[in-house]
Amino acid sequence: MAAPATSPDVIVIGAGLAGLSAARNLAKGGKTVLVLEARDRVGGRTHSVTEGPYTIDLGAQFIADKQRRISALVDEFGITRVELDAEGKTLHRDGPGSKVKRVSEDYLPLSCLGQLDALQSILRVESKVKALSDADLEKLDGISFTEYMRQKTFLQSSRSAISLMAQSELCVTTDEISAFDCLQQLKTMGGMQVEAEEYYMKEGSQSIAKRMAADLGDAVMLSSPVSAIDLSGESIKVTAKDVTYSSKYVVVAVPPQLYASIGLLPVLPPHRQSALEGWVTGTAIKTILVWQEPWWTPSRLSGNVSAPKDIFNSVMSGSCAAGQPGVLVLFSTGPSGKELMKTESEQGRIDKALDFLAEMFGRTIPTPVAARSTNWCAEPLSLGGYASYAAPGTRKKAPDLFESFRGIHFAGTETADEWRSYMEGAIQSGERSARAIIAAMTAS
Repeated sequence: MAAPATSPDVIVIGAGLAGLSAARNLAKGGKTVLVLEARDRVGGRTHSVTEGPYTIDLGAQFIADKQRRISALVDEFGITRVELDAEGKTLHRDGPGSKVKRVSEDYLPLSCLGQLDALQSILRVESKVKALSDADLEKLDGISFTEYMRQKTFLQSSRSAISLMAQSELCVTTDEISAFDCLQQLKTMGGMQVEAEEYYMKEGSQSIAKRMAADLGDAVMLSSPVSAIDLSGESIKVTAKDVTYSSKYVVVAVPPQLYASIGLLPVLPPHRQSALEGWVTGTAIKTILVWQEPWWTPSRLSGNVSAPKDIFNSVMSGSCAAGQPGVLVLFSTGPSGKELMKTESEQGRIDKALDFLAEMFGRTIPTPVAARSTNWCAEPLSLGGYASYAAPGTRKKAPDLFESFRGIHFAGTETADEWRSYMEGAIQSGERSARAIIAAMTAS
């Protein structure tokens, strides 16, 4: 596809999965598009690198069968799915210095009464998630998810266990996110107990973005950071690298925490600006260690670790069922991530990861053949991960926060109606924006 002139049908800001999904669907609909990306690469919060013979995903990595859009793209592009191997026991530690236990994957660190309370509470939350509607906004947006769980549990121990589980997934504490926003996030996933990590992609998750970008050709402009958006004329003017482009329609496909940097905030209505001030960005550091083989399997361990109060609060085996190579993915999210952020060097974080594994597995850890650690909060074009959320009282300030406004449409996993905060959500949001713009252009 040849690059359009400075006045394409649609300008897309951001070449992550959301922006590329929007652009690809618009192009399929016969529209000219221009994608402006600040980075020197496509993919956004997916980033795959090669270390020797190994492909390592520094960002988003895992997918599941129920995520139908990304699964369809994997099949369309001929990308290889690798099924995860979760055979064996999980290691659990309640906190630094406490005893390490070998437990089942679904273990809850609670007494029998606490487990019963937690399971009943989860069922209550699941019931509310299914029934959640906009009518709940006024009541539930004003309280944190911590306060909401206080109303749904009887025991402090079960409440704390559920909060720590949520913190690990959301990358923020349950004090920081509104109850409505957290429940809405769960609703987009289909509930609390849905499997979200079944496979990874042998070629790396960024390969999807690369393939979509290849289809768009010269319509994707890298190293083109947007600095201003002007709504004062008949068309929307977008400035990137001192060049101004114009269009009737723009898709903003960057995280909400970057809206200010692209000049979007000043053109939004005051109530939306106010709501965005209460937006909370997740804290996430991902460390990946690779060995030629999974050294933990002879001990009948899966490689998975649950340590909600440690500096690495969870570890997930990234090894495939065939057993080669051995991969452990260590996550530091929320307060754990903020603690690990004090170690600024990548090698320093890798060393801490090896020390942590030695404590948990009770043995000397072999030297990995490849190792990487990425602090997504230090990435200036992400400023955090996996996603961002509304603080208590934020959503009701602007229920229309991500609705289209004067030709501007919003995409990105934070705006998704399905699988929000996942790659699937990013792709869905791009498809939704493209459909809305094509419908508007047809109607006009």
